[in-house]
Amino acid sequence: MNVRHDGDRGHDDHESQPDPTSLVAILLGGLAAWGGLGWLADWALGYEGLFLPIGLVLGAVGSVYLIYVRYVRS
Repeated sequence: MNVRHDGDRGHDDHESQPDPTSLVAILLGGLAAWGGLGWLADWALGYEGLFLPIGLVLGAVGSVYLIYVRYVRS
């Protein structure tokens, strides 16, 4: 027998507030992933320090945008 409770407190249309650990993980993950790709591009193409900073900036901007879309705009 299935009982439906429309007044459950656990069902919100809004996501819960993020904990600081997940915010830091998103920021560090973006920096590590895009910075790593930049370092790999530098290594593969024979440059020194050209794509690494570009990757770090892209990772930081992308992470902040992801946090904005996931937690602020929703």
